[in-house]
Amino acid sequence: MSEQLSNELSVVSRSKKQRVSIESKQCLRFWYNQGKLISGCTTTIDPDGQDTQKEWCNLQETEVAPNEKNWGYCIEDMDWDQVRQAVSDFYEEDLQFMNKLSLLMANLKPTVLSAIQKLKTLQQEQSELVNDLEGMANARGAIEQQFSILRAIIEKIKTVKNQIEEVQKQITLTPEVNPFGLKHWCQGLSYYEEESQGDGFTAEFFDNEFFMGKSELSHHAKLDFKWKGESPHPSINHQDFSAIFRGLIKAPLNDNYYFHAHSDAAVSLTINGVQIIDHFMSDPWKGFRDAEWGQIVTSDKITLNSGMLYEFEVKYWRSPSHEYKVLDKSFLSIEWSSDKIPQ
Repeated sequence: MSEQLSNELSVVSRSKKQRVSIESKQCLRFWYNQGKLISGCTTTIDPDGQDTQKEWCNLQETEVAPNEKNWGYCIEDMDWDQVRQAVSDFYEEDLQFMNKLSLLMANLKPTVLSAIQKLKTLQQEQSELVNDLEGMANARGAIEQQFSILRAIIEKIKTVKNQIEEVQKQITLTPEVNPFGLKHWCQGLSYYEEESQGDGFTAEFFDNEFFMGKSELSHHAKLDFKWKGESPHPSINHQDFSAIFRGLIKAPLNDNYYFHAHSDAAVSLTINGVQIIDHFMSDPWKGFRDAEWGQIVTSDKITLNSGMLYEFEVKYWRSPSHEYKVLDKSFLSIEWSSDKIPQ
């Protein structure tokens, strides 16, 4: 018997049922593709030349209308032998597990009975919890109404915030050089002062490192603080606190400016919403330490125009995670320089 005839007889013997295309048309039960006998469907390259790995078949002539293609992709066929084997394996594993479980329960019957009693108690508690959750679900409408009110309040807060920002843009300040002429300290005008004053910044201190919770406000002429381990405010602790300094600055010249932060802890500086310093002092190799156990960080250059107002915000925070932190050395200063004016 030839090898080809043997292969074809094997194909015929494996044929089990009629296959159908995805258009619900019956496939030829036996047909040839590239000289090979096919039973039902095949995953070879389809007549369009596409290697999709999808099963396809030649359709029975009675299923094909004039001018229609005589082949189609097959509906996926379930391998029932594999399913039966999987079910058999599952039951075999389940039987082995049950035998082991029976032996374990026989040896640990008191413990198992106690666990069952605890399970019943938990089920009762679960039932009570479900009842509580159902009660909360019934109150959902009231909760959603409260959230609606809260969203309305938030929108009002945003409106007021935008109004405040518009007022802030109309306020100016006059920069000032310290009397010794050596360094330019960052001085500004707080939000609620007249333009002619130019007497400092508004400070908001928090009793934690996260800028959260109740805060205390104060006013300062310049950003040059040496707390030396003491509290920055009577209501604030001296170890782990955070602060936000806000104000407006006005450049004396059209020039490229640089800002220098000297601090024992983490500090960031933002001008008109653009962050130019963002320094986490927990990295002892970033920047350098000076004699007072701090670091001086210089920003990239930022171009400022003479006479224009710029919103100025500095954030400072001390954290227990700062491994280098020395409790009696807490300080912060912000200085500036430009291409034409040295620091």
